[in-house]
Amino acid sequence: MKDRRHSFNKRTFYKKRRFERWDSKIRYSSRHKSNIKPPEHQVIEGFFAGLWALIKWPFLRHQAKKAELKELDKEKVKERWTIVENLYKRTDFQAVIIEADKIIEYTLEHMNFEGENYAQRLKSAQPRLSSSVFNSLWHARRSRNRAIHEMEYDITSFEAKSVKDKIERALKELKVL
Repeated sequence: MKDRRHSFNKRTFYKKRRFERWDSKIRYSSRHKSNIKPPEHQVIEGFFAGLWALIKWPFLRHQAKKAELKELDKEKVKERWTIVENLYKRTDFQAVIIEADKIIEYTLEHMNFEGENYAQRLKSAQPRLSSSVFNSLWHARRSRNRAIHEMEYDITSFEAKSVKDKIERALKELKVL
């Protein structure tokens, strides 16, 4: 005769197994409903929260500087922009490109974007700008550099309008115009 205590019975094994699964689900769901987490989860979450705080800490000073222009500065930009539009009407295309570039450079500088020069400030402004506006500002800057540094470079009305429109779109996206 077999000893029943040591024999393997599939039916009782699977019943016990099913009960254990059901029991653990009940325990977990009751813990889940009251937002109590097991201690090992709390330790792991605490570790990663601390690690994230250490990673984020050097960048907090950038968030402290609010990237907003004062009303006075916005008015100054709007006044200068009317000058750019008047220059375009008078067909002074080189002055249009230079003045529009001065306005966007002034805006980036006074919105506290990090950097020592235009290129660095524009790169730090990239998260606030859409990719098309960001790329168009680089194109506008290249046009401005060619207008200033190349003697035989003639600016067409199409190029001046293109640069003016790109910078205007960037200023609107930065909520200055």
